Amino acid sequence: MEVVEACEKANRSLSLPYTLSSKMVIKPDQLIKRRGKQGLVVIGNMSEIKEAFGKMQEGEREIEGVRGSLDTFIVETFVEHKPEQEFYVAIMSKRDHDVILFSCHGGVDVGDVNENCQMLEVPVDIENSMVPEISLIASLLHGVDEKLVVKLGWFIDELYRAYKSYHFTYLEINPLVMNDTGIYILDLAAKVDQTASFLCKTKWMSRYNEPIEFPAPFGLAMSTEEKFISSLDDVTGASLKLTILNRKGRIWTMVAGGGASVVYADAICELGGVAELANYGEYSGDPSLEEIRNYASTILSLMTEGEPHPDGKLLFIGGSIANFTNVGETFQGIIQAIESFALKLQAHNISIYVRRGGPNHKEGLRKIKDAGKRLDLPIFVYGPETPLTAIVGAGLKGDDLPEDVQDNHSNFVVSADGSISCKHAKQQSLEELEELNDDTVSTYMNNISSASSLKSFAGTASEAEVAAKSFTLNEKTTAVVWGQQQKAIQGMLDFDWACGRATPSVAASTYPYSDNTMNKFYFGQEEKFLPSYRSMKEAFDETNATVLVCFASYRSAYEVVKEALEEIPQLQLVAIIAEGVPERLTRHLIKIADTKRITIVGPATVGGIKPGCFKIGNTGGMIDNILASNRNSDGVYEGVAIGGDRYPGSTFKEHVARYILDENVKIIVLLGESGGLDEYEVIKMMSKLKVKKPIIAWCIGTCAKYIKKEISFGHAGSGAASQRETAMAKNEAFNKAGFKVPKAFDGLGQLIYTIQEEHIQNKLLYGSMPHLQNSALLSSDSSDAENEDFEQIANPRPVPVLTALSPPMHQQISNSSSAIPQRFDATPQGKPSSLRNPPKYVEKSIEEEKKCIKAGGDRTKLANLKRCLDEYRQERAAIEHALQSGGNHQQHITTDDQTVRGYSMNQQQSVQKFAPPTYNAVVQKFAPPSDDGFRFFFWGGGFFEKFRRLFFE
Repeated sequence: MEVVEACEKANRSLSLPYTLSSKMVIKPDQLIKRRGKQGLVVIGNMSEIKEAFGKMQEGEREIEGVRGSLDTFIVETFVEHKPEQEFYVAIMSKRDHDVILFSCHGGVDVGDVNENCQMLEVPVDIENSMVPEISLIASLLHGVDEKLVVKLGWFIDELYRAYKSYHFTYLEINPLVMNDTGIYILDLAAKVDQTASFLCKTKWMSRYNEPIEFPAPFGLAMSTEEKFISSLDDVTGASLKLTILNRKGRIWTMVAGGGASVVYADAICELGGVAELANYGEYSGDPSLEEIRNYASTILSLMTEGEPHPDGKLLFIGGSIANFTNVGETFQGIIQAIESFALKLQAHNISIYVRRGGPNHKEGLRKIKDAGKRLDLPIFVYGPETPLTAIVGAGLKGDDLPEDVQDNHSNFVVSADGSISCKHAKQQSLEELEELNDDTVSTYMNNISSASSLKSFAGTASEAEVAAKSFTLNEKTTAVVWGQQQKAIQGMLDFDWACGRATPSVAASTYPYSDNTMNKFYFGQEEKFLPSYRSMKEAFDETNATVLVCFASYRSAYEVVKEALEEIPQLQLVAIIAEGVPERLTRHLIKIADTKRITIVGPATVGGIKPGCFKIGNTGGMIDNILASNRNSDGVYEGVAIGGDRYPGSTFKEHVARYILDENVKIIVLLGESGGLDEYEVIKMMSKLKVKKPIIAWCIGTCAKYIKKEISFGHAGSGAASQRETAMAKNEAFNKAGFKVPKAFDGLGQLIYTIQEEHIQNKLLYGSMPHLQNSALLSSDSSDAENEDFEQIANPRPVPVLTALSPPMHQQISNSSSAIPQRFDATPQGKPSSLRNPPKYVEKSIEEEKKCIKAGGDRTKLANLKRCLDEYRQERAAIEHALQSGGNHQQHITTDDQTVRGYSMNQQQSVQKFAPPTYNAVVQKFAPPSDDGFRFFFWGGGFFEKFRRLFFE
């Protein structure tokens, strides 16, 4: 619409004093900073405004390195005023308070607002009222004419009330003009909390009582394709995001998971591909087959438009190990899209690199690989055994990768010629092992349960003690789950059983829209009926649980958690899974929790895990994911995803403080992201401690340095509001503080391994190893179903395991009175462990699942059971082959009527099969991957043995 017509319409409807002779102002409204200095503010009469409008909207232009079109403008009357009548006002939100800034000198030359402004902090209170006294507001107005103080104070008070009511997160007025005729806002920039849209539907309205349409930032006007994906995202419970960076670029991504999408963008930029990076986006939350087909088709359509690129194009279909997203189903949607674009993909010379893990990932990877062969397309397929972003190096630089998809869920592979190979770590050298005498082994075994060598924190960890909240997760911790989440509850129980817990970690569930009832679950082979209560308080009163796992939606999570914090006296820990809880409400929950010394994990968290003790909801995914998760350390003591929202309920500092004070934790791994300043609080705290534990730290989002457009990364929309909040600045600060920082995300796993090895070598080779076995993992990843953290470094239980020992070492351990800890398992005494028993339970379960599927049930569990059965048979064949291949040693060690057999085939290769679990097993020494030896991994604490017995015997 023409500017004149727009102004005339406003004049007619609101009786505004617009006339063709009035002095007016026109400026673009597209989040452009410093418009006045860039010649984008024009003052004149209506004809001059019309001329300026025509010039500014013509074609594309570049502003501060970003190209785009000007298409949204503000036209308003010009307010005559003097420079001394210009003021500056800003309000911004922090974690535990709001900040009001005021300066009596406004305008384009306001300067450094932190230096030149008066500041008032308004703390978050228990009542969530946050009403500053008028006297405090008046204290801001230093230097203002006394005649203006009352009126200006009233304006700031009303402005702050509106700021809270409309869920602003940032608001800046510069200049604010106050003269004899009134108060005028000449320029304003503001941000609202988009997650509060369901609360502000009737408030966020235009002067015409129409919903406000927020203009896209300059250079980021949504294309047709982006609008289509956004429309899909609006109506699905999953997450679908797409931002086009360069339609003519040759590097495209289709990545599952908010965190993984950022990591892939980082990797592409670090390898010099930023100029050709065509898009940023992610899908997660288990989208339907139709949704993922539409998403994939949109990207393939963009890739194949126009003339073919002379160098061809690359598509990276990546992702970490999914927690609950059905990889087989989502890949079926991708395959259907590829089939429909097959001819165009060939014509444009497009190579596709795939890397994925998670539920039914083998089925999905196999199908997409078969599709490549059938359609004659170059599709290179890799599973979770391949590092997360290794396919980026393969595509951009031609790095070598394994030829075929590997299966890292079983330790031995029987090849076609009958030989045995192993994909895991290098066998420890016999020379090293033979250097250990009886005293060394005895010392080591006696030290398994001893205290840490880092004992004294007295007088050095006061800040850590203040920061750390007191909650513990152990083998007796129990939780109440809010919501109808049978799959998540069953996953928690499966983890409990596999870890050897005597009782389930879920005591009950609660849901206010159902009657009190009993729900059936399985605890191993045993049926368990867990109560479900309508009243949450009744659920906690009856069970005395100390943890709430809250699956309430973003609309109701605040009320549910607030009730729990106020009504449950024994509550220690709350996990808020929902993403999108309004920030102002989250801050109030944090205030209540801090007052009561209760820890909140989330919002927007996948949860946390403490091997042998407790798993929150879907953390780590399915059991086989966790079993396959070992990479670069000998165990994770605890892992926490603090959440992807701007104000997580608990911070990095709080959890690092707990790990500093916990003598069982020896190495801390911190994985942050762009946005927020929590990482700096950890740096500040660690600088004050005399006793330090190594912290390995990295922040994802380094790609923001190279990408000029403003993008909200991940599905939770992380982004830096200042230079200090960028990932690059945080990683640099980690380096300066003495933290261990990899050169890129790809180096994180190797760095973890290297640091562990350095600390082991600096002490007695085995005597001090128990003190170094446990690492703690902190991640800011959000509640999306993808979690690479456990794939990077997790081990199902932080217990060392001895592998590939020579026969003399077996004999040394068996002769040591302290070497064999007490057995902790439910196996009847005297029954030898054996792989020869038929897997009756799995076969029976498969038959039951087939019946369920006929009745309309989910196929996921059936596929997993079949996979487990195949892997069991493969493992059994490998062991029998080893036994029949003529090993020259056999050792027997008796432990509480259980036989542990070690088979040594020769002096360079040995296979050891441990018998039933003990909480303190024996020790495991990791080494870098190699082809010159192989070992059978026994999962610490009886994890794998329990799992095997559960399903196979």
